[in-house]
Amino acid sequence: MNDTQLYLGDCLDILPSIGHVQAVITDPPYGTGKLGTNGSSYTKNVQRTSFDWDVWSTDWLSLVDATCMAVFVPHTKLPEMLVGNRLLCGVTRQGVCVQNVSPMYRMHTIVLIGKTPINYAMDWCQYSNSSKNLKKYHPVEKPLELIKWLVEMCTNPGDTVLDPFMGSGTTGIACAQLRRKFIGIEINQDYYSIAKQRIEAASFTIPLSAL
Repeated sequence: MNDTQLYLGDCLDILPSIGHVQAVITDPPYGTGKLGTNGSSYTKNVQRTSFDWDVWSTDWLSLVDATCMAVFVPHTKLPEMLVGNRLLCGVTRQGVCVQNVSPMYRMHTIVLIGKTPINYAMDWCQYSNSSKNLKKYHPVEKPLELIKWLVEMCTNPGDTVLDPFMGSGTTGIACAQLRRKFIGIEINQDYYSIAKQRIEAASFTIPLSAL
């Protein structure tokens, strides 16, 4: 794809060869797993699912050359990640509140690192939950609407966005729809294949009015 480069591998090995990009927009592994329930209510039977790739690390940050970065961060890591940086929030209108479990998943916290984004307007985005019944390709997949908000905030059409933890490719889809170039890195073969298919599909379904 002309405006997309996808890499299968460890971002620690690949990032040194990437060079400068306008923005990094990424949702790195939190090291917290995924919360769920085996009952009809999120107020009981809370369960946590772990994944072998889900290990929190900031080693990759020093390998990135970007004007600004928007990084999803778990609540428990905010004190260390907010030093010298700015907090952004994504809030859903129909968020799920898990009783006696922290964090509460009605809000996504994002740390803004580097220069103020070129299209900065607000610190928060209230996104709809219209996609909640759609198929999810990744256990911790972020809403496309929220990712597009970050892409439009941090870049202009034609700029390059890097996602070192591409997952199922939502950032790449947002870039395809918004006419940004995209570089994605994913260490898991299955998610890499899913991301490649989804981004290719998004690239071929952009209406002419958006070009």
